[in-house]
Amino acid sequence: MIARINLQGMWELQLDEEKVGLRKPLNDTIALPGTTSHARKGKRNQSVNVDCLTDEYAFEGWAWYSRKFFIPAGLAHAGVKLYLERTRVTTVWIDGEELGTQNSLCAPHLYELKKPLAEGSMSRFLVYGHSEQKEARLRLTVRKPFCGASMTA
Repeated sequence: MIARINLQGMWELQLDEEKVGLRKPLNDTIALPGTTSHARKGKRNQSVNVDCLTDEYAFEGWAWYSRKFFIPAGLAHAGVKLYLERTRVTTVWIDGEELGTQNSLCAPHLYELKKPLAEGSMSRFLVYGHSEQKEARLRLTVRKPFCGASMTA
């Protein structure tokens, strides 16, 4: 069985054009799924590309995304995974603990939480992404073992 926590909606955002690292508090917000260009984050793009699509708002640098979420009853166990798709390079933390880094545009990034979460509590994801990130669709999934086999869509 797969249970999901919907992480769509408003996320805290910090654009880091100088690549100096995370500065708290994050100073902006963005609706995900979405792109920094669609959300009009960064500088208005004055160039016109003829060999590819031209983003209306260009941003080069790092981007930091953060979101708190509630852990409902029954999902506070090991095996919880964060699923990111349509990103390039990401690093993910949950409640300050780094889960790792992944680098692939053609495959989803799947981060497995190392420790069970506290039922009925709030947790926080922090996601770092390169500016090449086109879209982040964020979905938290929980996979429970199923008689030695599993099937996901």
